[in-house]
Amino acid sequence: MKITGYELDPLTSYEFVINFVNQAKGVKITVTGIGPKPKEYKKEMIELAGAEGKLFLVPNFDALECYIEDLTKATCGKSLIKASLDFG
Repeated sequence: MKITGYELDPLTSYEFVINFVNQAKGVKITVTGIGPKPKEYKKEMIELAGAEGKLFLVPNFDALECYIEDLTKATCGKSLIKASLDFG
C-alpha cells in the first residue's frame, strides 16, 4: 500500500497509521467493522476514523445491505438515490 510517498507493509504499526490520520488534512475516513469482533476494538476504530471520519459497526455481511445508503452518504457525500438521478 502506498500513502503519499510512504511505503507501508501489511504490518505497519497502529501508532504510525494513527499519527498519519491525525496529520492528514481534508481526509475523511470511513471505518466499517463487520461481525461481533469489531465491537471489542470500537475505541481503536473511532481513533482510526479520526474527527472527520465515520464508523459503522455491522452485525454481519447479510446486514451490510441495510447500511449501503449510510455508507454511500459517508463516503460520497450523496445518497444512492441522488447519485443515480445525477448519472441516470
